[in-house]
This record gives sequence, C-alpha cells and structure tokens, in this order.
Amino acid sequence: MNRLHLHRGLAATAVAALAATGLAVAGPAAPSQAAGPGVVLLSQLGPGSDASVRYDGLDETVTLTAEQLDPAATVSFQYNANPQAGDATTGWTDIAGTVATTGTFAQLDWTPDAALVGKEVAVRAVATVGGAATYSTRQGVAIARGDWGTEAVAARTDFIDTGDTGYFVQPYASSGHTATQVGVEGETSATAGTVEVGWWNPASQSFQGKVNASVEAYDLKTLSPSTQSFAGGQFHAALDITAFGAADGKAIAIGAVRDTDDVQARTLHPQTIGSISAGVPSAPAGQAVPVTISVYDNAGGPSTQPVAGAEIRRSGDGSLVGYTDGAGLIVDTAVAGSVGSYYVNTTDADAYEAGTDLETTPSSYTSSVNEVSGVSVDGHVFDDDEYAAGDLRLALQDSYGRPVPAGQVEYRLYPTGGTPPATYETTTSDARGLAPIAFASSGPDGDYTVEYRLPGGGTTYFLTFTAGDATLTPNPATATAAPGSQVPVKAALAVAGKPLSGRRVSATYQRGIELVPGTTADAALVDGSSRTLSLTGVTDVFGGVGVTVADPAQSPQPAELGGKLVLASQPATGGPLTGNANETVTVPIAFGSAADKGQGKVKLKAKNAGKKDKLIVKGDDSLAGETVVVFRVGGKKVKLKGLTLNAKGDAVVKVKDKNGRAATTYVVKLLSSERVVGSKSKKVTLR
Repeated sequence: MNRLHLHRGLAATAVAALAATGLAVAGPAAPSQAAGPGVVLLSQLGPGSDASVRYDGLDETVTLTAEQLDPAATVSFQYNANPQAGDATTGWTDIAGTVATTGTFAQLDWTPDAALVGKEVAVRAVATVGGAATYSTRQGVAIARGDWGTEAVAARTDFIDTGDTGYFVQPYASSGHTATQVGVEGETSATAGTVEVGWWNPASQSFQGKVNASVEAYDLKTLSPSTQSFAGGQFHAALDITAFGAADGKAIAIGAVRDTDDVQARTLHPQTIGSISAGVPSAPAGQAVPVTISVYDNAGGPSTQPVAGAEIRRSGDGSLVGYTDGAGLIVDTAVAGSVGSYYVNTTDADAYEAGTDLETTPSSYTSSVNEVSGVSVDGHVFDDDEYAAGDLRLALQDSYGRPVPAGQVEYRLYPTGGTPPATYETTTSDARGLAPIAFASSGPDGDYTVEYRLPGGGTTYFLTFTAGDATLTPNPATATAAPGSQVPVKAALAVAGKPLSGRRVSATYQRGIELVPGTTADAALVDGSSRTLSLTGVTDVFGGVGVTVADPAQSPQPAELGGKLVLASQPATGGPLTGNANETVTVPIAFGSAADKGQGKVKLKAKNAGKKDKLIVKGDDSLAGETVVVFRVGGKKVKLKGLTLNAKGDAVVKVKDKNGRAATTYVVKLLSSERVVGSKSKKVTLR
C-alpha cells in the first residue's frame, strides 16, 4: 500500500491598530461580523483570521468559502485594502474568478495581487438579490508572504477532488460505537505539530466536532512550472458528524486550521465497506512487528475512499484491535512468525461472519526507505537560540508509512542562493526513523536550503528555512503621553527581516514615580476591564505583539514619570516549537514631564513644651516621603533639623529653646525633588 495522496501533484504552482485589551497581536482584532441576511463567510474564522500564499500541497491561493443563507442570492467575494473597512467604506473590489457552488456553499480560490501580500485587508462575502446586497465581513485579514513562517493548510475529504466524500455510519451498538464518521486528509506547509479539523454546523453557525490531527512530515510536490518537491506535512482525522444529520447528496463544509485555514465544501454519500488489506514488515521470529491495516469502501475506481471508524478484529479470537482513523488505517502490534489474520466487522456481531465480514492475511514485505521527508521542528523561520541539535531532521518511511530505523539518506546544506557543496553528507536514522541534519546555528543570519535524496541519486527534495539572531523592535522606542491617558506600544520579533510568528512574549510594567499633587504611581497594563503589571501574549503573522499602558484619570491630574515597559520573549510551551529567542527590550514611558511637578505647601505650628519647643509640620498626603528642613530665624538663620514627612505628609519635632523668655521664630522649608517644587511655610514665633 502506498500512502501517497492520489491528488498530489495535480495543483498549479505552487503591524496596525492595537487590540483594546491585554497583550494582543499587533494587528487589529478581526471580528466575525454577524452574517447578513443572505450569506455568512466561513473562511478566516479562526484566531487571527489570517491567510497565506505559501504552497500548501495543492496551490498558493487563498480559498474563500461562504454559506448561502438566502436561496435566491448570488454569492460573490470582495476585498478592501483598508483592513478596517465596513459595509459603507469605499474601495471594495470584486475578486475575480468563478465561484463554485456545492449545495448551499460558495467557494472561490483567490490569488491576491502582489501589492496585497504582506499586508492586512478586509474580506467579505456578498449576497445579491434583485440588486440589493448584504454582507458578511472579516476585518484585519493578514496575507502572509510565502517565505514567512506562517503555515498554510489544505483540507481534503477525498483523494482526487471529485467533490464527493463518503461517510460511514458505525453499526457497533454493543460496543457503543454508532457515530457517523467522515475521514479527512490534508496537507500543510508545516512539518510538525497539529492541525485543527472540524465541520460547519449551519444551525449554530459555528465549526464543531473539532479534533487536533497530528502532522506527519510529508513532501509536497508541484508540476508547474517545473516538478519540485518541498518539505511539508500531511494529516488525517476522523470527524464525528452525527449531529450534522448526514444524508446522501447533502453538502457539508470541512475546515482545517494551522496558522491559516482552509474550508472545503463536499457532497456526502453513504459508504459501504468494500475491502481490507494489511502489510507486515519481515523480521526474525519472536520480534514485535507493526501490522498496518487499511479499509476502503466499495465505490470502485477513482471514487474509492478510505473508511473512517471501521471496527477491526483479530480472526483467531475475535479480539478487538480498534477503529480505523481518518485515513482508513489502524496499526496493530504482533509477533513475527505468528502473525494472524484480521477482519473488518460490517455488523454489530463481534464474531466473524463469513460472506458478510471481510478478512485479510497480512502481506509480508521488506521494510526499506520509500519516502524521505524534511522536518524543521522550529518551523520555517526561527531564532538561533530556539534551535537545538535534532530540530532539523529527515524522516524515513517505508511504503506503509512506518519508520525505517538504520536507514541512510544524503543531504547537503548551504545558504540559499549560494553554491551548494560538491558532495553530500550521509546521515543515518535512529529507532524512530529520524536522521539528524547537522546545522551550525552560529553561522550567518539568513536563508538556508537543505537538498536531500536517497543514496546514489534519484529525486532531490528541498527543505528551506531562515535562521539567525532575532530582534525585538518596539514602536515607539520611548513614549511620552499626557497624564491620565494611554500609551499603545507595538513590538515586532523578526529574524533576517522575516517575522517570528507564534512566539510567546511577556510584558512587564515597572512603575516610576507620580508627581505632586499625586501620591503613588498607578499606571498599569490594560487587561480587559482590569489592570495588571504583567501579561503574556503570542506574536501574530507580522511577529507583532501589542500592549497598552494606561494612567488613570484623576482630579487633580498628576504626571507620572520613569515607568518602564519590559518586553521579553519567553520559552515555548506546548506545540512543536522549542527554545526561546532570548530577546528583551525596555521602553521608557512617561505621562507628562518634569514641568508638570506641582508646588508643595507646608504649614508650621509651634507650641511651648517646657525647655523645648514642639514644632508640627503639616502637609498634603501627596508629600509623603518628601524632606523638610526646620530653621530658626531672627538674626542669624540656623538650620535645626531635617525631617521626612510621614504617610499623611506630616512631621513632629522638638527643639531646644535657647532664647529663654525671649521670642523665637521658626520656619520650615520643603525641599524640591523629582516629585515636587519646594516652598517655605509662614514664620511662626514663640514667646
């Protein structure tokens, strides 16, 4: 069995306003506007609402899919170069091409103009009835360049794009498996990680039944303008569409999301199990071996499709192996020399029923390298500090998609556009079928190419990536705003001019000082309706994160100086990414200036206290922590004592009365500081 998709190779060639709350991507929030009376746009519905022209295994277009709500409507698609464009905004442009319809779904493959790539736009579906139009709009759609790290994805529910996909109603009530299953296979530019797959529920106007499908390294091929193979990935998922109410001829929309999304509409048909086959690699008796079992329906010819959710049992004792996945596959572990037969159960009866169930005896084959795929765990663009030995590797598989240990493959790595080395390096796979690619991350920043092939020549495949020391660039680098206002800051993380998307970045605000008439510095990061001193977010398609620092409005309004916003990349958590770019930047922030310092005023009271005079200094609580100096005046001015005002702006001191019965005059001076303009009190005389 060859696991290559039959449709592979049939395709053609292959940072804005801040979110108002929290640490957000630097681009504008992309709301899913309510559907108009006639249409709802399904594409770019996921987080970020992004698109890409990177080759996804099928093409380099952006697929736009909408559900037609008004049966009388004609559906079309438009874009606007203004990413925040609304229905009445000028500049909406029709997207050229033929809109395909499947049931109530309309679909158009869009090749954005070069001027739009690397920018944000607004996209909408248009429903026109009798000259009147209604809209479903997606704002802030980023169109990533093909050489950026943003991954593209292509959802497929059949092998050769017939527009028809099968569903299997599990008959296994006794084991609790009675779901309606659809197998989804697809391709992505990613070489690791997962793809989220789900189906559109017209009743709830949302995708549901979502599952995370693992990405397996898999080379993507193009035929035009020339045959080339690029490192990418494939995925498959079994979707439970029971709640959809599947029926023969009913249309369904399947969506896949990995950075960007792809929504495909297909016409359903019921599946009947038609065949089972299995293969097992040759091995010494007694050794554990994988048995790969596949199940297909009985559609016949090119319409034959794998069956998801079919029950597989062992012929010897009827014990359960499990249920086939989205590719119609399941793998059992057996012992070489005593591998038995398997059957696919077509009814609820567990025991094998001759003439009803289908049985197979696994074919023995010699496991050898049939396919080599490039893997970059850190994606197509990464920082040197994110790289660790083994993050670049080659996956070796046999004809059944099983890993091949101790297999060999040749490769050569060089700066893209440079002269390739004259000879290839040979690398050997480990027990997981993974062969490391040696890469010196301390080398020059820029683009790199890995050419790889089986020993002795043959087809050459390519893995390209960008690596180097990242930069974290804030805008603005220094910020000054009016007291009581807000400061939005955007920062972009990039390597060799290409954005680092999907990276965690923390924001920490270190408060400065609040000038008089204020008391305590209180500016903070905006987090929804609350405020905090630390947040963590993830970079968007442009490598950007955005944060807002707000100074609360008060009356009177004090200035606040010396604040520092510290932005720092953080270690990856979850997903395929590893490491940390280890970039930090500090943005000084001021609300107002030193000229906004208020003048502090203090009052002095004095009392006779025997041989000492008791002096009481009274000030506003905004003067807490400031320094005053007490003087005796009248003739020669004498400095008596320096005092620090308490939390209420007050201080008390006793000084010796050296004038006896004669009058003594005192005055207190508030010293100027970075918070306050100094002043003197009125003189006070004691007799």
